[in-house]
Amino acid sequence: MSTADSTSNGVSSKRRPSHFPESAKDAPYHSAIRMAFSHTVSEELEPELGGRQESAIWKGQIDDQFLTGVSPFGGYVAGIILEAARQEVRRQGLAKRFAEPVSCSAVFLEGGRPGPYFAVVTPRRVGGRFAVFDVTVRQEAPAKEGSAGSSFSNLVTANVTMSDLSNERGVTTLLSNDGRTPITSPFDPPALPATNGPPMSIVDSSSTAPSFPVGLGLPTRENCIPRAKMPAGYRSPRTGKAFNDFTDILDQPHTKEELKIMERGTEWAKWVRWNSGDIQDTVSLGFWSDYYASPVMFESHPREGRIWMPTMDYHLQIRAIPDPSLEWVLLHSRNRYTTNGRKEFDVEVWDETGRLLAIARQMTISIPMANRVKKAPHSSKL
Repeated sequence: MSTADSTSNGVSSKRRPSHFPESAKDAPYHSAIRMAFSHTVSEELEPELGGRQESAIWKGQIDDQFLTGVSPFGGYVAGIILEAARQEVRRQGLAKRFAEPVSCSAVFLEGGRPGPYFAVVTPRRVGGRFAVFDVTVRQEAPAKEGSAGSSFSNLVTANVTMSDLSNERGVTTLLSNDGRTPITSPFDPPALPATNGPPMSIVDSSSTAPSFPVGLGLPTRENCIPRAKMPAGYRSPRTGKAFNDFTDILDQPHTKEELKIMERGTEWAKWVRWNSGDIQDTVSLGFWSDYYASPVMFESHPREGRIWMPTMDYHLQIRAIPDPSLEWVLLHSRNRYTTNGRKEFDVEVWDETGRLLAIARQMTISIPMANRVKKAPHSSKL
């Protein structure tokens, strides 16, 4: 594919260099997650409480281009968490053994705001195939009237597992939508199984596989349509930019009429890419895993109206290192169960070759949009 290639939907598809270019470090997202080592702190605890613990302090700035209006975008904060663990591994000289994050579990405690933050990175286990770190992102809270001195709060607490992802070996299997039929590509359209397959039950050997089509049938980029740029509710006073300006989106085919009758958790697929010099890497997957919003979510739902869905807890598994020469990734998302306004969103991230890069799950709560406007930037999510 040449650098002049374009897709049938009119969006160009340039192939990038296969290495991490220096210029990407100054691109919007990777620049926004940049941090610097400050110092270490030690604490002596009783042996039964863990003994001596040493934590590294990394300092950075929450970029006002990556706000959702009142607080930083959750996927951006996830990127900060992953980058803090990755930088600490490099500082300790462990990058050959534990170069990349393979999983992250986080609880979002407070929204945060633009300005300085510091990340406290504490090793919990270093050895074997994996290194496990606790990461806490803290920020000074705005001064309250009548209070003396500064106060700090935790924005998020997380557990990050690092490993040598590039040399991971083992069985790889993709199962279809029936949960048991292996497939070779997520983009193949559903089709009837070639054979009846294994029994439905190990007890009843006469039972055979169902005769309905199996296959994920995820849309290829050529079959998707560019999303119209939506007016940003918030833009950086410093640059006039919002983080949506740094991405391109191709949505699965749909009509405006369909959006009005769909549930908010409707299964959705969209292709996304950076458009301002960033490249795909493991810390980008933190951002993309939370960037699943479909056009359905911007419609006023007949039962919920217009709502804000802040993330409460977040879990990410990184299954492969993205190829930086490939620009686009596919986000496939769904929400099956909503109870009392609480939702789970499952997200898969695929590359253009059909390789699974990451899977994520998060829990959100529903807040009327009018309440979001009233919400103070430093108020707690919990």
